[in-house]
Amino acid sequence: MKKKALFLTVALSLFAGVTGEAPHANHPHWGYEHGKYGPSHWADIDPKFRMCALGANQSPVNLNRWIEAKLPAPKVKYAGIAHDVVYNGHTVKVNTLGINDFTIDGITFRLKQFHFHTPSENRIDGRSFPMEAHFVHQ
Repeated sequence: MKKKALFLTVALSLFAGVTGEAPHANHPHWGYEHGKYGPSHWADIDPKFRMCALGANQSPVNLNRWIEAKLPAPKVKYAGIAHDVVYNGHTVKVNTLGINDFTIDGITFRLKQFHFHTPSENRIDGRSFPMEAHFVHQ
């Protein structure tokens, strides 16, 4: 089966001011490495992380099954701005304002923020990548 991937490239101009805090300051320590702070123990680190043990579809995931499908083309209108850039000890997160819409199948979702994971949080056929970006829509 032919595997296809959709890559969406979005060019945004980010201002130079990145706010941040010392890594893990006021945040429970967690990571992607194996061991007591790794994904299999996230639920034990902080009661707020309980869904890491209870959820059925917890990240990170390994994408290893593919379905061929004909889908309508998404409509992307990213015309807003980057509001602020925050380093939270694990990732660089960019909050957005304005019209940043993604419409698929007649339903529109507004981009709230995007952030990066390095190395990648998820895998494709068991393979990790140097970085992945998450675009968080509401």
